[in-house]
Amino acid sequence: MVTRSKQGKKYLTAVIGVLLLIFVGFSFQKTAFTVRLLMGLGKAAKQEITAEVQRVEIRKANQDGIRRAVVYSKRNSNSGSAVVLVPGLTALGVEHPRFVAFAQALAELDYIVLTPDIEDFRNFRLRPDALREVSYWYHELKVFGDGRIKEAGIIGISVAGTIGLAAAALPEIRDEISFVVAIGAYDNLDRCNRYWFTAKNSLQRHGDYPVLRYGKWISMLTAIDLLAQPQDRAIMTHVLRELLLKGKKPSLPSGLSPEAQRWYYLATGENSSDPELVTQIHDHLASSFKLLSPGEHLQHVRCPVYLVHGTTDELIPSGETMELQARLTSAETRVLLTPFLTHTHPRLWEFKGSRKWLGYLETARFLYAFAQHRPVKARA
Repeated sequence: MVTRSKQGKKYLTAVIGVLLLIFVGFSFQKTAFTVRLLMGLGKAAKQEITAEVQRVEIRKANQDGIRRAVVYSKRNSNSGSAVVLVPGLTALGVEHPRFVAFAQALAELDYIVLTPDIEDFRNFRLRPDALREVSYWYHELKVFGDGRIKEAGIIGISVAGTIGLAAAALPEIRDEISFVVAIGAYDNLDRCNRYWFTAKNSLQRHGDYPVLRYGKWISMLTAIDLLAQPQDRAIMTHVLRELLLKGKKPSLPSGLSPEAQRWYYLATGENSSDPELVTQIHDHLASSFKLLSPGEHLQHVRCPVYLVHGTTDELIPSGETMELQARLTSAETRVLLTPFLTHTHPRLWEFKGSRKWLGYLETARFLYAFAQHRPVKARA
């Protein structure tokens, strides 16, 4: 039986060979970096941790409390290139093992990688303050670099991909940011929200539920203030978080008001077509969802943009990325639609034959374009 490690070595050898054939006559430095980047992404997908990378925590006090971030960098690095890497909505946030492996893989390539710990994202809340958080940490990264950073970009996953694009449109950033990478991002959050509440067919599962429910539960949790009674809010917050974490139906809690019971049934599948309650949730979220959808602001993004989306993504459909590309009228934009991702989960080992190698080839070409942002040395 061939182990995954041996399969990985065969894959890397083959990819290197393919790249050498593809990029004959192209930049040797970009080709070499592309190979290293492919290898790093392969390690991240398998959650392999490297000892060559050091980790530093940053805590900053402000009027809202304490902001926290984790920075990864290669030991004894003299890099002048940096990335703000932002996770999506997950309870583990910047400590999620797959996310940590991704951050370390980028640091091993000699980027300084700052990962902001956004509390709302850890609590599965969609709020416009996230844009301010990303903008804050982009500027803080320059301070952390003590003047040696020459180039900096943003990489955002899922919701954070869209937030990263919105940040790149801000007047104080757009003329200096080097690039944005958005993985599994959306263009219109209201459209996604309606899809989460109405779509019926889903092949992918989150526990016992269709993966689509993940977005629905996040919307309900974000709109939890609609419940008038504090006890109802506390109980339903717990129910929704349990669904998000485990995908298992909790028993109907005691003490819920009739209003909150409607929320429970909407969340867990019983009476899931409650149109009146769904309309209330839509209306309550409309203004914040508009602020969280970049819309026409994307025309102000001027840096190169790299959009990545899984072709089988059932949580945020890949058409959202195509809508983003259409709005990025002032930016050089490249798109990778790949079968190697669902929403953000890698699927490298599910494919064989020509489909697998065509996927590798498309990924290699995309990464070769991104290689123009390979790390540079810091100022002397």
